[in-house]
Amino acid sequence: MRIFGVIAQATTSMLGPERVAWLKTQPLEWRDADRVALVHAVPGDTWKIVQPEASDDEMQEVYGPLGARLAVYCHIHRPHVRNLGDFTLANSGSVGMPFDGDTRSSYLLIEGGQPTIRRVAYDVERHIADVERSGYPTSRWLVERARTATSAPLALNA
Repeated sequence: MRIFGVIAQATTSMLGPERVAWLKTQPLEWRDADRVALVHAVPGDTWKIVQPEASDDEMQEVYGPLGARLAVYCHIHRPHVRNLGDFTLANSGSVGMPFDGDTRSSYLLIEGGQPTIRRVAYDVERHIADVERSGYPTSRWLVERARTATSAPLALNA
């Protein structure tokens, strides 16, 4: 079984059928009229990766069709806010697995239509201990991500 199959099976088991069924009912896109549009990765695809270093043209091409003044995406675990003229693009980062070198949790706060990245320290060592006890198939990889706040190729425990 491929690595994503292994972690999907483990995650599904940990969540349980009721939570998985609820997740399947959730939309791929959330909107607040033309003010805010939220997607996990890119419109219509929850897995495609668009890094913060992508060109303005690429960002416009991918997120501009959302037609919102603020387009928010996640998936890459690297918080940022970028003004693209017609709209602002923001990434919320990650509460428990940031990939930008800062181990603090990140989230996006929107006040008056303006996005701001916020950071909050949390007990990383307690989180690591919980992950190590979990028996999750990528727990060693997750522990290293928590310690370094950097990305690396996903790996199963050896």
